[in-house]
Amino acid sequence: MAQPRRRHEDIEQRLDAVNWNEPSRSRPVEEPQTHRPPPPPHRAPATPPESKPVDPYEAAKEQFKINLFELLHWQVPMQGEGEIRRGDHASYYLVLDKCFEALFTGRLAALGFEPLDGKTQMLYMWFYWESYGKGYETCPLGNAELQKRLGWSRNTVRDEIKILKDYGKALLGHGIIEALPQFPPFEFQRPQVYKVHLPRIFIGKRIRKLEEEARFQAGHEGLANLRAVFERDPATREILPMINPPATE
Repeated sequence: MAQPRRRHEDIEQRLDAVNWNEPSRSRPVEEPQTHRPPPPPHRAPATPPESKPVDPYEAAKEQFKINLFELLHWQVPMQGEGEIRRGDHASYYLVLDKCFEALFTGRLAALGFEPLDGKTQMLYMWFYWESYGKGYETCPLGNAELQKRLGWSRNTVRDEIKILKDYGKALLGHGIIEALPQFPPFEFQRPQVYKVHLPRIFIGKRIRKLEEEARFQAGHEGLANLRAVFERDPATREILPMINPPATE
């Protein structure tokens, strides 16, 4: 046991011999030689983004602007005889409901209206011409006449008419055209009479029906939510100002 005690005493003597008031001496450390960092690489000035090319038609479009109703004042003799003259009133024209495009191209799919192909759209245009073009919402129009105008087969005309009669039927109970049962073909002199629905009224009935369903299910809050959905959808937001559906009791 003598040896550990002697070692302990030696450590104590060494500690007592240390002058704790003197600062400690650190060994000099040789710092590595440093160099100034290289200058940053030269940056070429930022090139401005290329300007988009200007559509030449957009630049010149104003020179082609016309006043359609002014042009429709000019009366052209249909038999090739007589003078072309300007009448007091615009005449012999067809006003097309602008809602036609939104309805038939699928822009109103949110309302349940799917797009129609070009053939069916063209067929509707002939029904539109024969009805609204002559001041009525109905028109007599037979399959044989449509075959001649469109150059289609009898089966094609029949199938395309069925598409129009079914278009929107699941939503409204009737299609965009309806064969009126009280006016069937008359004694080989007059073909079947159809009721042709105006696109904006057709759309308006669908919106009114959706509003009534929303009000029934969730009251005024449900109606407000539905109208908010209409406002968020670009197509319905564009269409709503055009539509003034008839009020229902």
